[in-house]
Amino acid sequence: MGTGGADNTCIRFNVQLNSGSDLLNFSASQITSASFYSINCGPLIPIGTPACITGLSSVCISFCKPGNNSVTYTVTASSIIKGSEDLILRQNCSGMVPEKFNGLFGMDIIVCVRVEGVVGIII
Repeated sequence: MGTGGADNTCIRFNVQLNSGSDLLNFSASQITSASFYSINCGPLIPIGTPACITGLSSVCISFCKPGNNSVTYTVTASSIIKGSEDLILRQNCSGMVPEKFNGLFGMDIIVCVRVEGVVGIII
């Protein structure tokens, strides 16, 4: 992450993650979306934009900001909703999608259907 000049204050957060975490989001009060953070010295990520952390047990978040005003930082880790494996059926056959969708009631579930090379979407 670049060097902090006289007008920049840099901070580092070492975060232990839940093994089920897939996404990490870093935000700060009084900071514009033109600011960036970095995870494990990787590429710069716009503040407020989630980053993929699947498979990591800990991360180091680096952030540099101009000025010396007081800021409240928020780190959020979450998991993504994973779809089931493909269900392949022949004409006039039926099948069940595994019950991985418990708890998603009230949300739209999109199903992709492929028939003879043509892909369609059912909402």
